[in-house]
Amino acid sequence: MIVSGRLGREIVPSIYELRQVISIYVYCTDKESNKKWADKFAKIKAVVVELDELVVQIKADHKIQKMVEEPLSINIFTTSTDAGKSTMGINGQFVFSQVLIDCLLRLKSNQTDTKELIDHCKQLYEGNSVELSNLREFQNDYSPDKVLQWYTRESFFYKTLNAVLRTENIHMTFLFCGFISDIQRQLKYHQAKNPVRVYRDKGYQAMNWKL
Repeated sequence: MIVSGRLGREIVPSIYELRQVISIYVYCTDKESNKKWADKFAKIKAVVVELDELVVQIKADHKIQKMVEEPLSINIFTTSTDAGKSTMGINGQFVFSQVLIDCLLRLKSNQTDTKELIDHCKQLYEGNSVELSNLREFQNDYSPDKVLQWYTRESFFYKTLNAVLRTENIHMTFLFCGFISDIQRQLKYHQAKNPVRVYRDKGYQAMNWKL
């Protein structure tokens, strides 16, 4: 979505949470004043005053989106008759995924793996000032107890991790092993806390209640 500075200031707070809105670009004449309010919204990818700069930014972000922002879909079970099965009839791909998860949780990450991962992300998001800023924050501020905040945040972290799992990139998966272990520990920790009852509602028109 492309908005002007004045229009964006009014409508972005109202539409920001919509899942259909992936990226917002502010095309204006006063970059500095609009950047002040735009920086509060992670979905705003750029505030620009030049049309050429806007086009370049959209093209770069679209390329990244195609690579890492597709919905996560990890195929564990398969109905293919060609899938490998053991004598017990267990899907071979499922067994492999369980073994892989077990290995990832047992492995200890090291600084070399983390550096390689960061360097890969810097290359992947080259030209994206928002994500490069997130990367710097991640390098300076990350700790295991913040992993769920990073995974649920609109940033490079969940996009890249989901893409790695979806494409079954084993090398990149092992680079994420430390963070996957952190996710597992944090989920286990929060699971042990007292449960909270929540409700999901659905709106109905008045005519639906007429018998």
